[in-house]
Amino acid sequence: MALPVSDTRNVEDLTFTLSHNMPNKNAGHELLPMSDQYYFDALFLGRDADVAIYGHTHQMIYRTASDGRAILNPGSVGSPFSLKRKMRQNREARYLMLDIEGTRFATDFRTVAYDQAAEMALAEERGLPYLDLYRNLVYEGLGYVHDAPTVAKENDRYGYNAETKDMLRELRQAYK
Repeated sequence: MALPVSDTRNVEDLTFTLSHNMPNKNAGHELLPMSDQYYFDALFLGRDADVAIYGHTHQMIYRTASDGRAILNPGSVGSPFSLKRKMRQNREARYLMLDIEGTRFATDFRTVAYDQAAEMALAEERGLPYLDLYRNLVYEGLGYVHDAPTVAKENDRYGYNAETKDMLRELRQAYK
């Protein structure tokens, strides 16, 4: 919880702003590929950066701000997402390699197959919470983060609310 929502880093002669979603907001739908340009420009508000990199949507993106600065989303290793059912069939891991030299940078968006069964076996072995929902994400690209009724059912079914309250109580005591 102590980590910043966004950060700025210099690499060679370029300045990168990094955020999960918006620089001051970790959740929301502002940065979907079809979103208004305003939100993409907002990645640079108050920042003198050359390139903005964000995640959250799990979709590979290279686009520009209104002033021409680059905006990148590397995709997702393990949880690629698309609103379009047909596009969710490709379950390959997606990521971005950047080659930076001075003020020059080159992007190399990559996809690679990965062993989903091995991932699920590891998740089961480690007792990953929300395992049934995670299975749907891994094999079908179906996410439930914004599906409150389904998440609430899982919380009730497995006692996650009580478990979370206990964990928060322990954290508060540890950091007093």
